[in-house]
Amino acid sequence: MTYLEENYFSQHSALHLAPKLLGKIIERKHEGQWLKAEITEVEAYLAQNDRACHAYNNRRTPRTEIMFQLGGKLYMYLCYGIHELCNITCNSMDVPEAILIRAATIIEGEDLIQKLRPKKKGGELLSGPGNLSKGLALSRKDYGKSILSLDFRILDMPDVKAAEIHACPRIGVDYAGEDALLPYRFYLRDRSSVSKK
Repeated sequence: MTYLEENYFSQHSALHLAPKLLGKIIERKHEGQWLKAEITEVEAYLAQNDRACHAYNNRRTPRTEIMFQLGGKLYMYLCYGIHELCNITCNSMDVPEAILIRAATIIEGEDLIQKLRPKKKGGELLSGPGNLSKGLALSRKDYGKSILSLDFRILDMPDVKAAEIHACPRIGVDYAGEDALLPYRFYLRDRSSVSKK
C-alpha cells in the first residue's frame, strides 16, 4: 500500500489535484480504531486571485498562515461558528491553495462513525464537509497536521476516469462574484454520498 506524501500536494495546484483525490481513501485513527472512507466530493480553492479562497488578495492571517506554507498539511477552520471543515493545502511556498473535502463513502468503521454522527444514517454520515469532519473526528486541533501522520493518511488509489467525474460550481460562495461560477467542485457521479448533485 502506498500513502500520499506531502510532496504530492506541494508540487501541483489545487485545481490539478482536486479531481485526482476522488476515489482515494482517507484513513483516520480515532479511539484506537482506523476509520476509512473513499473521497467522493471535493472543491478547489486557488491562491490570491480566487475570490472564494480565504487567501484572496494575499490575505495572510493566523488562520490562513498554513496555506502559505508548502502543501500537504491539514487546514482546519470553523464555518458559521458551527462546522469544522477539513482542507488539504496545495502548491508551493507562498502560493496559498487548498482542497476542501466535502464528502466520502464509509469503507470501514461505520459503527464508530455512527456514534460520532448519531442523527444520520448511511450515505448521510459523511455527506457534506461539516458532517465529514465530525464523522471522522477531525477538528481545529488537527490544524497544520501532515497528511501522512500517525492518525491521518490518504491511501493512494488509481485515478478515476474523467467520465466518472462531474465538475460544477462550488457551494456557498455567492460572495465571490464571477468566481462563484467557476467549475471547481468535483464529485463522483455514481456515489450516493455527495452533498448535492
